[in-house]
Amino acid sequence: MRICGGGKAEARIAVMPGTGEIGRFAADELQKYVRKMSGVELPVKAGENLEVTGDILLCYGKDADRWCEGKAVSGCKEDSYAIRVTDDRLYLLGQNERGLLYAVYVFLEDELGVGFLAPGDENEWVPRRRVITVKPSYHLAEPAMRLRGFSCSLIDEVDWMAKNKMNYVLVDENTSGELIEEAKKRRMMLYFSGHSFYRWLPPAEYWETHPEYYSLLNGERVCNYQQGEHMGHQQICVSNPDVIGIVSQNIIRFIEEYPENDFYTLWPNDAEAWCECENCRALDGGEVNPLNGNQSNAGSYVYFANRVAERVAVVHPEKKLNIIAYRSTLVPPSDPTVFLHPNIVLEVAYWGRPCDHPVGQSITEEEIARRMRRAEIGSEEFDTWKRRYLVYGEFLQRWGEIAKGDLLIFDYMMASQSTLSLPYPMFGTVQEDHKFYREIGVAGCYMQAHKNNCTAYGLNYWMGAKAYWGGPQDVDKCLNEFCEKRFGAGAVPVKTYFQVLERSFRSQTCGFSPFTVSRILRPEVVDKCRKALEAAASLVHRNPQKEWLARTRLHFEYAYKTKLYYDACRLIIYQIHEGNEAESMRSLMDAYLKTRELYDQVMELRGCDILSAYRVVLHSLIKQEGKRHGDVPLASVEAAEKVTEYLWPRLYDIQGW
Repeated sequence: MRICGGGKAEARIAVMPGTGEIGRFAADELQKYVRKMSGVELPVKAGENLEVTGDILLCYGKDADRWCEGKAVSGCKEDSYAIRVTDDRLYLLGQNERGLLYAVYVFLEDELGVGFLAPGDENEWVPRRRVITVKPSYHLAEPAMRLRGFSCSLIDEVDWMAKNKMNYVLVDENTSGELIEEAKKRRMMLYFSGHSFYRWLPPAEYWETHPEYYSLLNGERVCNYQQGEHMGHQQICVSNPDVIGIVSQNIIRFIEEYPENDFYTLWPNDAEAWCECENCRALDGGEVNPLNGNQSNAGSYVYFANRVAERVAVVHPEKKLNIIAYRSTLVPPSDPTVFLHPNIVLEVAYWGRPCDHPVGQSITEEEIARRMRRAEIGSEEFDTWKRRYLVYGEFLQRWGEIAKGDLLIFDYMMASQSTLSLPYPMFGTVQEDHKFYREIGVAGCYMQAHKNNCTAYGLNYWMGAKAYWGGPQDVDKCLNEFCEKRFGAGAVPVKTYFQVLERSFRSQTCGFSPFTVSRILRPEVVDKCRKALEAAASLVHRNPQKEWLARTRLHFEYAYKTKLYYDACRLIIYQIHEGNEAESMRSLMDAYLKTRELYDQVMELRGCDILSAYRVVLHSLIKQEGKRHGDVPLASVEAAEKVTEYLWPRLYDIQGW
């Protein structure tokens, strides 16, 4: 089928009756990208009898079934789509409104070569074509996961989500109305999220008159919070019947005020400090978190969530509550009679898992010991690391049984301030994770990410999105597609660069830490990466690929300079002990300034207070080095803080701050 050629349109877009606003939006998107590719604007028609006058037909639901081959698209999973090309017609068909939009984007990506590589028009690849033709074919696709999310604070991110077949957006009280409208335009579900115990039981309203509503710690009721904040440093008394009733009523009132949301959060505050009262303790089953030796609070949390869900469901049976297994609630209850209310969706956030190894996959003790040696972690910590590598798969399986098909994964694809935009090439691990997710029936994934980190983690984001929709992907095939669209003539050497980094990441690291960069960027790895990027630069001469490559090279140099800073942090301890304080200070400041200079240049990296973050790095490394060399006083938190406080003002003095 010929769509355009010679500067003229040779097809018309027909928005079939009944497709409404989403049909027109999908048509406009198709029209826009064809115009970008060819300079030709396809006419868009709406109304009756369009199957006679239209050449490209857009439709969804049962009305689309008559153009399907074999299985009807309306009977497929939610968000499914079908694309049918004949000699003279193109049919873009959806199971629902989102499915129709996905059909347009998949056609643009797979048939016309467009690349939706990262959020923002500046991160899209649109090839130039004078003539656009497509061969006869038929393709029907269903999602591997029912729920597919991405952290969103920008309209560009909402747009990218739809183009990569994601269907729910996390919002909170700070989300702009404009962003919510853009999400609705793409028919995305809204997921009111965040750590929320103090939102539903605000201390400003209840603490002074009812301290018994809040955590009992060491024999005293405690509630530290700041006015206007919805998250504190302690939890609430989840066994208290009055607390259950108040939280339920406040959620019901919130639903009635903001009915557009599909999910409502019931997350604990981002802290430990669970209530130690006799009733709360009795609800916890005695499970111990093998990662830190602390008691799990998942039993009392599940009890509380179920009671709240029961009350909310009486008034709003169509709405879902979302809870999270995280920190103190990560370890699931072992009691086989424990289940979740059907209106609860559970999310498991395994912060701290070893990102260099797929979850649920076995690993030998010898391999764990080898990785620990490479990471210079003492053998006395072997049991802790063994548990880290093995328990997350066990936790997920048990939570899956409790959640009965409503289990989500909170994916740390790297966007938090703590990672400082340093390399975490997880794209291979992510695909293997999804083999396990498919085995245990995970219903969805949410990706913690940010547009400003796309140079650092864009490949993680893009390949993660592919897995959310289609299940485990062929890593080599995906790398080829990403690099060809992102880097053009430089695709082969840039692919080598990513592969070298990923192999080093998976063979050298042991867990999740900013210090990982020191182990990834060994001298031979730095040499291979630089040569690959230099080879790509000699091949890429046109924008936008030239600019994208320049960002990638800048990011690599930033990571390398950060490694030097970390190395200088380690060295300073010994130089101070030997009386070379002035020299060590100059070395450390020189390393810091070189890193800071590059960080400021890399505009797309996530903005954060890098000075404060690097102070934390110095503090952590002092503790780490003290432990490694048996210096117990230096390894203590108090001593590390004391040394950090001693060093840091001197760094300010040297710089003149």
